Amino acid sequence: MSRGYLGYTPLYDALPGADPSLPEGDKAADFAEKVAAFYRGIGAPRDLSRYGVRGKDIPALADTVMEQRMENLELSPVPIGREGVITLLGKVIV
Repeated sequence: MSRGYLGYTPLYDALPGADPSLPEGDKAADFAEKVAAFYRGIGAPRDLSRYGVRGKDIPALADTVMEQRMENLELSPVPIGREGVITLLGKVIV
């Protein structure tokens, strides 16, 4: 199960090809795969290392996100704080 996507059920249910009969955990896994397929389809970068961003930069980047992009975080149906931002940044900085 893709626990990071739990709570996004309304978004999943609105996607073309979504199966509303799935349990929430299966919806989370399918949502994660659909998002990944979308990113692959548009050729989006999968990490930030090509831009010179390194793991040591994560705390400062998280602080910047919390200071400058809080309005974006507040739009998420799943609450996310600084530790969540650090976790997400850790996944895209390879």
